[in-house]
Amino acid sequence: MSTCILTEQQYKEMVSKTHQLLSALYNYHSPIYHHSLQVGKVTQSFLRYLNWSSQDIIIGTTAALLHDIGKMRVEKELWSKEQGITILEYIQMEVHASHSQNILTEAAVFPAIIIESVAQHHERENGAGYPNKINKMTPLASIIAIVNDYTALQEIRPGHPVRSSFQALTHMLEQENHYDRVLFRAWQNYLVLQGITSQPIETKPITSLTA
Repeated sequence: MSTCILTEQQYKEMVSKTHQLLSALYNYHSPIYHHSLQVGKVTQSFLRYLNWSSQDIIIGTTAALLHDIGKMRVEKELWSKEQGITILEYIQMEVHASHSQNILTEAAVFPAIIIESVAQHHERENGAGYPNKINKMTPLASIIAIVNDYTALQEIRPGHPVRSSFQALTHMLEQENHYDRVLFRAWQNYLVLQGITSQPIETKPITSLTA
């Protein structure tokens, strides 16, 4: 069970602010907005597969929807730049996870687990992620990391090939040490149900925010 319990008023304030931030993201850069919606949608479906509680699913979906909200504090043109990105520009782009953390903290309506998980969504289990190169993430951050990568690999992005769902999974398998082992195996089994793979893997999935 999650240790985060939302009151009705907290829930209303969180939903209202989420809509406000997503509207601002759409006006800033619609492709990032649509990516965020897709990550939110798939995360919600995956959390249901993992049998998370209704409130944990709400919290997890909200975090997934807002994981890239900090990109609004980065120069917009960088997200469409196909080549010639400088080291300084790359650093600016990487900082978006910290910007997301700051935006959600400033809003003062989001539970700490959302803020922490959003801040960690580009960290990796082998310590190779960013911005802080940690190797211990919240279960929710690990899930968003998996869904975010899977979704992004299938989208049109400057300087990157567009992959099919099967190709995206194959690419992720080549670097599976980036992801939480248990959750990544659960993700593969989830994709079996979506018709993406054919070989289920025995696993004991994490069933809550604080597992």
